[in-house]
Amino acid sequence: MMFSRKKQEIINPYTVEQCALCNAVKKKKFAEDDYVFKTIGKCSSCNNGTVLISKIYGESVK
Repeated sequence: MMFSRKKQEIINPYTVEQCALCNAVKKKKFAEDDYVFKTIGKCSSCNNGTVLISKIYGESVK
């Protein structure tokens, strides 16, 4: 019986920031202190909404 080793994938983590008011979305590289629902600040698009981290995910490097 042959056992195959799974290739080690390199995964780049990303953070998605989203405005609660206008739903503007921005993707950036993940930082150590990022967590979901963290308040980032005011939205640069609408100047009224609050920007929150809505998602943290990783993309495989091919």
